Amino acid sequence: MIRLRLPELMEEQNPPWSTYRLAKELGYTEPTIYRLVHRRGQFQRLDATLLERLCVKFKKAPGDILEWIPDDSDQKKRSRSEAPLRR
Repeated sequence: MIRLRLPELMEEQNPPWSTYRLAKELGYTEPTIYRLVHRRGQFQRLDATLLERLCVKFKKAPGDILEWIPDDSDQKKRSRSEAPLRR
């Protein structure tokens, strides 16, 4: 799973940013940002424009904003793909 580190990044700001503040800074609606923050950073789709705006606003690279968390299905897929081929 890939997640946005928005809660952590917002908390690092001095003073910490609200979803309202981040929405205004990025030019998105508050419900959009609220969903990204309060789903523990999980998302279905991520617009490249939003990612770029996050990078600019937080002065971070995409790798600092996104986090990969392996889950059980990732482990199973990887173990199957690494298994030797049987003939």
